[in-house]
Amino acid sequence: HTAGGNVGASGRLVDLALWDVSSMPLRDRSVDKLVCNLPFGKQMGTHEENQTLYPSFFREMARIIRPGGRAVLLTSEAKLVRGLASRYRKMNLRRCLKIDLLGVKAYIYVIDFRQ
Repeated sequence: HTAGGNVGASGRLVDLALWDVSSMPLRDRSVDKLVCNLPFGKQMGTHEENQTLYPSFFREMARIIRPGGRAVLLTSEAKLVRGLASRYRKMNLRRCLKIDLLGVKAYIYVIDFRQ
């Protein structure tokens, strides 16, 4: 989809995969870095659907990212992300950048995973 077009335009070799975020085919603690543009609940899904999707994603993220790893998330669901990150002792919400994305209030979260 869009990711493939963006990667192709960059001229870089990157492997992309389309997976269910509630059950990723990855070993526990096998990922160093994760970047994700989460659904805002506008073009894709709804705010109500995000209240089910995001917790599943956070469970998987907590499982697959190794200690010392990092996740960078783009979302408009600030309250949901903060609440979920606070449930996991291993997640340290390191930084939050508020941005305007084509007229939509959005946030870039940097989450570090404790050793």
